[in-house]
Amino acid sequence: MGTITIAGTYGQTLNIEGPNTTVNIARNAALLGNPAGILVNASALNVTININGFVSGPGGALQAAGAGARIHIGVAGELQSQIGVALAGDDSTIVNDGTINANNGYGIYDPGGFGNQLRNNGDINSAIGIVGTGDGGRII
Repeated sequence: MGTITIAGTYGQTLNIEGPNTTVNIARNAALLGNPAGILVNASALNVTININGFVSGPGGALQAAGAGARIHIGVAGELQSQIGVALAGDDSTIVNDGTINANNGYGIYDPGGFGNQLRNNGDINSAIGIVGTGDGGRII
């Protein structure tokens, strides 16, 4: 669908509805959504999200329901919420090189996606770091 870049402060949920969308959250940008920072609908397949700024929302910093999501939290990226990343789609990949602050909740919550992969090179600060219940998933 195209590319969306957030370079300043954005004070609402970024709702991704179309497939093949790329989202870039620039360094020093702030996305402050409610109920979530970024919502990826189930119809939004093969979305790429690059976070190098700050993303928050009380219901989750990033909720991705579409299959084939590629999520990269860069070294300067930070997620802040009760749930850092919630995945509901299959065959998605998360690479965390930044920081996920999930207060007393879940850093990464994957309640049943098939074939999802996580590579954590950064920090996950939460009561429960990673929950994954799907088949074929890998934590690298």
